[in-house]
Amino acid sequence: MALALFFFFFFFILFVLAFFLSCCWNHIAVLDRTPTSASASCPSCFDSGFRYDVFISFRGPDTRNGFTSHLFYALRRANIRTFMDHELEKGEEISRGLFDAIERSKILVVVLSENYASSTWCLDELAKIMECRRRGHKVLPVFYGVKPVEVRRQTGRYEAALAMHQNGSREKGMTEKVKRWRDALTEGASLFGYDSDVVSPDGKLVNDIVDDILEMLQNSSITRPTSHVNFVGTTTLRSEDYSQ
Repeated sequence: MALALFFFFFFFILFVLAFFLSCCWNHIAVLDRTPTSASASCPSCFDSGFRYDVFISFRGPDTRNGFTSHLFYALRRANIRTFMDHELEKGEEISRGLFDAIERSKILVVVLSENYASSTWCLDELAKIMECRRRGHKVLPVFYGVKPVEVRRQTGRYEAALAMHQNGSREKGMTEKVKRWRDALTEGASLFGYDSDVVSPDGKLVNDIVDDILEMLQNSSITRPTSHVNFVGTTTLRSEDYSQ
């Protein structure tokens, strides 16, 4: 009788222990398979490290209240997460905030207008954007009221602005900075992009950019060069733009 009771309690304890271990294992497995609420609500933000779909670099006095604002709100209406500099938090350091937004954006749009190169902030942004391009980000230049060849070769207003930065500043290392800016302008202006002299009016230009960005975002390989009839290239640029 005593032996029977011993075996009964022995197997009962084993059963309870096995049941307890099984419950614990199932709970751990469920936790491993369940995403956090943040990553579930916005997979692209957290899984890929991106916070924005698009970052727009532009010269405020040239296009903020015109073309760039139209582009920004058109992108927003298309549910494309877009960063403009007015989204910086109050008191946030400008350079750190902008550079962080650039790094965390999938597509970097650069609106190259007449006075873009007169701003050292814009030139620093562009240098950072080209750095990110070499790490796989997609860059789309928009030549707004300026010829691509003027940007690529730094002639006209762009030459004057760069000369002013180099000759009018006593900042140490300015020569190296100007060279970096020139390299970034040359690289950026050599990419496929949009020319406002070719695609007009502004409404059509904005619509074309939004449509192409939507297509890029739907394509898993967004870092590959994309060809489009409205992109700057042999199909849209006047022949003299590349012959000068």
